[in-house]
Amino acid sequence: MATMAELHAAEGPQSFGWIASNECEQNECNTDMLDCKISSLDLLNEDPRLESISSSVHEAMVEKAQLLLDNKSVWRGPPTADGNPSFSVASVSQGRPNYVVMDNNTGKLECECANWKSLKICSPALAVAEREDTLHGYLDFYGNIA
Repeated sequence: MATMAELHAAEGPQSFGWIASNECEQNECNTDMLDCKISSLDLLNEDPRLESISSSVHEAMVEKAQLLLDNKSVWRGPPTADGNPSFSVASVSQGRPNYVVMDNNTGKLECECANWKSLKICSPALAVAEREDTLHGYLDFYGNIA
């Protein structure tokens, strides 16, 4: 299991030997099949749980989360000490990935990026929630704290 200090010091998912966790990440996917899939992120434009975020920030956040998923830029990492899953998410603005931890009990996702620290929601967290099919739970959590 990786500590937060180890996660912060890591240069990327390969530092921990993180590997692709599904067949789509391990091999080239059939892009026709991916294009047909409707992302839950597409449905967030009218979600009332996100009303506290300006529409321009909200739209940019969702667009970036979708880009992260399209580029296969979310990797599952080792579990935290308390058994919760962790993820490495590529970052354009930093020289290393952002790290996201999911609380299995509450649906909360915690990221180290500036948006999450100020808003408690961000593109890396949205991308992880969508990838792990927990977007609804994460938005419920966010809606209760916003």
